[in-house]
Amino acid sequence: MKQTIATHDAYIDLMATIEKTLQKATQKGGFANLMPEEADELARLSLLAETYEDAVPVFPINPPQSLEQIIRLKMMQMNIKQKKMSRMLDITESHLSEILSKKRRVNIDVAKKLRSVLKIEADVILEMA
Repeated sequence: MKQTIATHDAYIDLMATIEKTLQKATQKGGFANLMPEEADELARLSLLAETYEDAVPVFPINPPQSLEQIIRLKMMQMNIKQKKMSRMLDITESHLSEILSKKRRVNIDVAKKLRSVLKIEADVILEMA
């Protein structure tokens, strides 16, 4: 098993494994009834999860003040780069770069994609665009 968790998907998988072990403990009547190697593995996995959770900010220190900052925050939360984000939004990399650097305004097509793909509220897009 990995010594660190690098992505949100790996964290989700880890939590599913922890949940299975917790269910096993419950079925056996408690943690004391787990095999020693199961208890050790649960402790190790729990530490991995805790380390990952401590490294992921719960909320940004400064809330996003612009649509560009919201897009960057979404990219960080999804752990993706501009190239992948541009594909998700079905725009060119340069188009996204220009939006993020405020050289280009968001048009209605991009606004719709931000709403549907990134789940940014339409009101927020309209107010900040």
